Amino acid sequence: MQNNKILSISYHIVEICNMRCSFCFAKFNCINKHLSMKDTFFLIEELAKAGTEKISFAGGEPTLYEWLPEVITHAKKCGLTTMLITNGSGLSEYFLNSMINHLDWIGLSVDSLDTKQLEELGRQLPHELVDESFYFEKIKHIKNYGYKLKINTVVNRINKDNNMSKFINYAAPKRWKLLHVLPLQNIIYNHNLLITHTEFISFCERHLNFINTEIEIIFEDNDAMTNSYVIIDPLGRLVDNSNYKLCYSESILKVGVEKALEQINLDINKMKKRKAFYDW
Repeated sequence: MQNNKILSISYHIVEICNMRCSFCFAKFNCINKHLSMKDTFFLIEELAKAGTEKISFAGGEPTLYEWLPEVITHAKKCGLTTMLITNGSGLSEYFLNSMINHLDWIGLSVDSLDTKQLEELGRQLPHELVDESFYFEKIKHIKNYGYKLKINTVVNRINKDNNMSKFINYAAPKRWKLLHVLPLQNIIYNHNLLITHTEFISFCERHLNFINTEIEIIFEDNDAMTNSYVIIDPLGRLVDNSNYKLCYSESILKVGVEKALEQINLDINKMKKRKAFYDW
């Protein structure tokens, strides 16, 4: 946020997901509830009026939202830079082709390339094997259609000793975001995945000498992630994670952007420190 404007927001448009990641923080207790396409259009328009420049559609798995193409297209018409944060399952060639000129960025979640680790983390699909070839194929299609790529990796007990340098250099994302798994209190959470700050930094530093210098690597430990994201849940409420517990504003549809912002804790300096504002 600059000059009282929300420059970048993460809109968790649905909570439903086709994976069962044991570290997932996005548990908003509205698994079967989300806004209609009409209300989502209105929400996006209100954000644009409030000065938002970039919107990231997340979940759950956002490609399971039935009006996602229409919503992305509408956000682009409102002048926003658009990003999709996805596990990759919905990135068909049809979808990628149809979203050209509407979707700017794709953020692909990749926490491991080892099938056993992916199974242990819950990163598997009901009818498709998620393994190294799955991610290489998704990267190939994303690149072929010309999307800007970001990769998100949650560092936890299972993957903390991995070296992903070869894959990251192949994928060549504009940004690689490394996230220290969060110990949230008010969700069903696998605390056996938690690691120390030292273990997180060790994972990050292990890759520094092997990653193409043109790739921007972002480290986000637990402190950096606390109260430094503008998050909207599937019901249109702003969310903060004070004391590692999810807290909510009233719906933006009801009270507007400005009042909803007053109801959450947001640390602008932390947003700047974790490089939330960049040339998108």
